[in-house]
Amino acid sequence: MHLIRSSLQEQLAQLRDTGIESWALGTGAALPSVTLPDAMGRPMSLQTLNRDGPLVIVCYRGGWCPYCSLELREWQRPLPELRRHGAMLVAICNGPWMLPLPATYLIDRSGVVAYAHVEVAYLKRAEPQDVLDRLRDGATPC
Repeated sequence: MHLIRSSLQEQLAQLRDTGIESWALGTGAALPSVTLPDAMGRPMSLQTLNRDGPLVIVCYRGGWCPYCSLELREWQRPLPELRRHGAMLVAICNGPWMLPLPATYLIDRSGVVAYAHVEVAYLKRAEPQDVLDRLRDGATPC
């Protein structure tokens, strides 16, 4: 077990050393023009979704990742409150063209990142309550 933990820590350190976290969107950044397939395979623009209100975007590594599956299930709990604030939850499975890290973003009504959580250590995830608090505060960037 110690050997596995050491190997994992070494891999995370190597990934962190690449500076990959700096490639991610940060608070105050504009939502980029991105079109992705929806659950039915139809192209959907994030900007189009953002016209209807704030977006909570959860980028996950894949259905194969048990931590990602747990995170997505946990996001089901605050859905009613997200909807009361006019927000939509958007789950995006990271592909080879995207940041290969779990990330959570709150995009305000004007298309600006009001909250960003990106972490190389994939066990550390954004708390839904933190995102809800920012949404309640008007989703303005810090």
